[in-house]
Amino acid sequence: MRISHQMLHNQSTQRLQQSSVKMSDTFEQASSGKKLLRPSDSPHGAVHAMKLKQQLGEMEQYKANQSQSALFLDEVDNKLQNMSRILQRVQELGVQSNNDVMFSGERDIIQNELTELTKELQSLSSSEINGELLFPQDGTEKQIVVGKGTVVSVTLSAELPFGGDDGLFSTLQEMSSRLEANEHVDLEALQTSYDRVADAMSVVGARKNRLDSIQGRMEDSKLEHTKMLSKIEDVDYAEILTKLKSEEAVYQAGLSATSKLFTASLVDYLR
Repeated sequence: MRISHQMLHNQSTQRLQQSSVKMSDTFEQASSGKKLLRPSDSPHGAVHAMKLKQQLGEMEQYKANQSQSALFLDEVDNKLQNMSRILQRVQELGVQSNNDVMFSGERDIIQNELTELTKELQSLSSSEINGELLFPQDGTEKQIVVGKGTVVSVTLSAELPFGGDDGLFSTLQEMSSRLEANEHVDLEALQTSYDRVADAMSVVGARKNRLDSIQGRMEDSKLEHTKMLSKIEDVDYAEILTKLKSEEAVYQAGLSATSKLFTASLVDYLR
């Protein structure tokens, strides 16, 4: 079969167009920094990348939830520390009031301070964030999802730091009544109230440590997912620039060959 100049010209032009498209795609990859410009570039890679992005999106939501959880727990911890400080002072007042040589005026001073400290504790007991009680009276603690299948309680049942009907405020009322009656204060009951708050602080501390651990693992997982996504999507600039240079050389060679072929065809035609 005789191959005409026209057939050679058509084949050369087609190869030149293919080379141009290939070079254009490589240039687009280099300029965008992405290997996957469209799903057809790598169907498997595109699906994998989509799953990784979905998981990274979920991690971002979990991260936001973790930050919110930390805010709640820090605030609960802060309130408990204030309670602990106040109860230490209440214990000191209890010891002072049990001094048999105290004058009535001195007991009145203690009584007045106790009243103010009790008000502070009552205010702390009703603390809230965005309308959410930090120490819910019904015992229903707020839980936040901080990971896949993982929740953290971020408020604390009021019974833990305050006790029930015979808890902290009952003890403070009893102390006030004894001061008025010039009777000794029950220091053991005050110690029990203080210990209850200390135990509540331990519970919150354990939750904060658990949350820190969850956050650490999440950051590690996020880093791994980001690396995997980068391997799928991101170009190796040294590699892509070398490839682009090679394709440019092929294109220029094809362009030169096509030009010569066209010139030869024109000469033959003129003959």
